[in-house]
Amino acid sequence: MSALVYTTSALLEGKYYRSRSRRLEGIIQEAEIAPEIYYGENDTAYRVRVRPQFGDNPKSWGKDFWAVVAVRKENV
Repeated sequence: MSALVYTTSALLEGKYYRSRSRRLEGIIQEAEIAPEIYYGENDTAYRVRVRPQFGDNPKSWGKDFWAVVAVRKENV
């Protein structure tokens, strides 16, 4: 039996990101583990590069920005 194997980074890429504090939003372009940031025993911090989107025209998009998201491991 075979299964598709995904990394957390690959699953984050292409997802929509919206900041609660900075009022920024966009699509995650890349994600990397940020081992220097600690969120808790079952959480992993990821540094993500986000491409903001302001409408449908790519020329109206702003410069990419970086943010940190925490991903919790599920207990199975």
